[in-house]
Amino acid sequence: MNDRDQHAPFEADVSTGGPLTTGDVITPAPGADPVPGAIDIPAVKAGRARASFAQRLERRAGGAAFALCAGLDPSPDALELLEHAAPAPGTPHRTSEAARIERFCGMVIEAVRDHAVAIKPQLAWFEQAGAPGMRTLDRVVAYARTANLLVILDGKRGDVPHSAAAYAEAWLGEDAASGIPGDALTINAAVGADALAAMATVAAVRHTALYALLVTSNPGAAALQAAPLADGRPWWHLLAGQLADADRIHGPGVVGAVVGATRPELLAEARALLPTSPLLAPGVGAQGGRAATLVGTSNPVSGIALPPTTLVPVSRSLLPTERAGTAGFRFAVGAAAAALAAELAPPGTETDPTVG
Repeated sequence: MNDRDQHAPFEADVSTGGPLTTGDVITPAPGADPVPGAIDIPAVKAGRARASFAQRLERRAGGAAFALCAGLDPSPDALELLEHAAPAPGTPHRTSEAARIERFCGMVIEAVRDHAVAIKPQLAWFEQAGAPGMRTLDRVVAYARTANLLVILDGKRGDVPHSAAAYAEAWLGEDAASGIPGDALTINAAVGADALAAMATVAAVRHTALYALLVTSNPGAAALQAAPLADGRPWWHLLAGQLADADRIHGPGVVGAVVGATRPELLAEARALLPTSPLLAPGVGAQGGRAATLVGTSNPVSGIALPPTTLVPVSRSLLPTERAGTAGFRFAVGAAAAALAAELAPPGTETDPTVG
């Protein structure tokens, strides 16, 4: 058993709102199960060794066309929305920042666990906090797993084949070299099919998946991604073909794509090109995409009974609009998650309106 296996869910300090420090061990409240219905990490590990990422996704999402993924983007602005106690005098900045990140992420996970299928930690914010930030990421991932949430590590990694394989080895599966096991990793596959194959080989062996950048929602993306090929198709169709080929070889359900939700018609187009690939559709909320609009793009692909669930990551739109204490923050995030999950549910589906 490694150090991560010994971590139990967060014990939120509701009375004082005090931050956890990176030296703390996350422990349950004395004599109580801190997260009702939680499964322990060894049980998760045993189950995941037998199932592919596609199978775990289907089981967690219940075969739905779309499901909520909670983005963990602990930027300085986001951290300011949750009240934190002042760090002890003399605490190094990176240590105190990592503690704030840990408490923020713990509160989000507690609030969304009944509404989301996965979390997506943006690695850049953890990396900015240095070594304490990496320890915090380890603990946040461990906690998400006790909540039975899939973990999509958002690192956008990519390089020539041998380095690309090293990235996959570092972050994917129970044997992740970093010690931080992701169920999936976001990647940049524009380096070439050989680099993609190197990462996909690791992902398949580890029963995990890749989400490759394909059509992104940032304003400058179209100049490259929509550039016409000689045959008139946009450049991203060429990359989609490489992703589809890799998924046929290593999958199905191993090589997926990131397609911005701000252009639902492109999401439908990507689904037709990638019938067996998992998709990640960011852009709902702050970037202008609407969850309800996406549901209309879920038409079945010819020859595919049920395409894999498309995860819809949302981060900023889950957060309160004003600074809040522990209870208020958790309630606001839970209410937003419940509303988004209801929007993504198929028409006629009854959802639980209560917020934990």
